Amino acid sequence: MGPAEETATPSGRSAPGRRAWWPFALAGVLVVAFLVNVAIAGLHTLRSGYYVGEEGGKVVLYRGTSEKVPGVDLSRKAKDQPSPPIAVEDLPEALGRQVHDTYSVSGPSALADLRQRVCKYALLAEDGKVVVVRGAGQRDCRQTRIENSAIAVADLPAPQAEAVRQGNLLFAGRADADRKLAELGRCATASGCPAS
Repeated sequence: MGPAEETATPSGRSAPGRRAWWPFALAGVLVVAFLVNVAIAGLHTLRSGYYVGEEGGKVVLYRGTSEKVPGVDLSRKAKDQPSPPIAVEDLPEALGRQVHDTYSVSGPSALADLRQRVCKYALLAEDGKVVVVRGAGQRDCRQTRIENSAIAVADLPAPQAEAVRQGNLLFAGRADADRKLAELGRCATASGCPAS
């Protein structure tokens, strides 16, 4: 008997220990390639969404997901950010908590909605003085007196006094309200105050 006859079985197949390995190797490579593609597609899907969060007391738009996976970065700051920045403390209380905890949004257009919902600062007349109030007359905003001033409404020029009495001096941020309050302080002590 020659060497070729020793490995063949009566049916013409190779002996049990000598089976072809390449079909199993090919199947293994295909399974690994499939799993890698699924992982890449899943990662791409996770990174393509948007969510809103807080950083340094300001609203930040992120790209990706807020979920955490050890060793994998699933989010980054989006290139579109609120300008000027939106202070979380200027949002209605429930919305501010949502931002602090992060929540998913459809995209950068969600920033315009947040800007519309900011609790405005108003310069109002209270006990004959000008005061700064956040959230006056706004839905979902708790009215909070932020600052009392020594500026008497009666000392202001008529157009500014009327604007304060009517609640027409509204500002999206505290800094703008403070600038206007300082301007009104100068108006109360000088003539030639600029129109509101």
